[in-house]
Amino acid sequence: MHEARALALQVLSQCERGRIPCDAVLGPRLASCGLDERDRRLVTTLVRHTHRWRGRADRVLDKRLTRGLRSLDLSTLTILRIGYVQLFHLDQIPPHAAVHTSVDLCRRQGGDGKARLVNQVLRGLLRHGPTPGEWGAGRGAEALEGELSHPHWLIERWLRRWGEEETRRVCEWNNGEPDFHLRVHGGEEARARVSRVLAEEDRSVTPGALLAEVLRVAGSFQVREHPLLKSGALSPQDESQALVGRLWPDLAAGPVLDMCAGPGTKGAHLAELSPQATILAADLTHRRTRRVADSRRRLGLENLFPVVSDGRRPAFRSVFRRVLLDAPCSGLGVLRRRPDARWLRSPGEIADAATLQHRLLDAAAELVVPGAHLLYSVCSLEPEESSLQVERFLDRHPEFEPGELPAWLPDEIRPAAGTVTIRPGQLGMEGMFASLLHKARSSTGGGRREA
Repeated sequence: MHEARALALQVLSQCERGRIPCDAVLGPRLASCGLDERDRRLVTTLVRHTHRWRGRADRVLDKRLTRGLRSLDLSTLTILRIGYVQLFHLDQIPPHAAVHTSVDLCRRQGGDGKARLVNQVLRGLLRHGPTPGEWGAGRGAEALEGELSHPHWLIERWLRRWGEEETRRVCEWNNGEPDFHLRVHGGEEARARVSRVLAEEDRSVTPGALLAEVLRVAGSFQVREHPLLKSGALSPQDESQALVGRLWPDLAAGPVLDMCAGPGTKGAHLAELSPQATILAADLTHRRTRRVADSRRRLGLENLFPVVSDGRRPAFRSVFRRVLLDAPCSGLGVLRRRPDARWLRSPGEIADAATLQHRLLDAAAELVVPGAHLLYSVCSLEPEESSLQVERFLDRHPEFEPGELPAWLPDEIRPAAGTVTIRPGQLGMEGMFASLLHKARSSTGGGRREA
């Protein structure tokens, strides 16, 4: 158990020091750590819960330290965060064990003096637990930052757009433990077989809200090591993301270009849904297209072809009946699955992502033949990346118009023509925005639409 906490400390410190996404650090560290499955699960739990509840932990710890959080080095601060999370947000760890292991870890990392500080703070929290007055100090978004454990700048955005009740609901959803959404390959019989296998493992399995190919699995699930994944029976994919593959009016139309394809999950879904169409899955680097190639081999998708190409300057002609632009984005709609992203992002990064999306959309517009479709999607609901991005695209490209979405989509997730918007938690899904765009005629060089 000490080794698990030490590894969690290393992962959290590396993520914060280098501003690196958690999954890029956690996965490789777990693969090479030599810990048993129980300890690997503990590492994952500590890392994700510490990211999830960091905002509240920091508010409380700042009040309990004479000189505040700024007096701490990163290692000591991270140990205190891990200790706080074990005491107040994890049920399976006895309080005395949480304190003892935190003190011991700090002694090994920083010496006796820092260990005494950690012991004093955590034992003080045990005697007198944290209060709303500590984590909810301030007004408005500042107070909610500690209560809801999201950065105040993001809460401010959501308050302006959604109001307090909906902002609270979204934040509380983000702070929950995600289930696993699995896209099953092979139709109804395959889904029944996968369900039986998972039920025999005492897993709780329920169907997706909208898609027949999606199953939801409750609780901890080491899907990367599961034989069903290795055999090609399933792929992990949130239902909101799998929904993107179902939004086309004609699943037989081809050829198809997936412009930003890595790691290949959506491209693989397109290849499954359109077995007679050629699917080109392009991305910027060999590393990302290798992951597409891995999916191709694992799933036996002979119509899926990985290609290295810069989406801003694509090496293709205008021949595609369908172009998918699942664009790089802030990821602020999927904070339940990626709790670290809330602390990595900034308003400036939203603006940077929107600039890149603008360039990619303009490039994509040139690749779609008249009468065909461009599908734009992001796992963010920030207007600059979603609704405003599409509005501005249509102003620049009057040859495009909103497309016709499938009639079976619920009205609650169709706020405008050609648009799907899923807020975090709606239908039990992560957040997503998608817009289907129909190229009605040849491009005439863009320009603004007439009023």
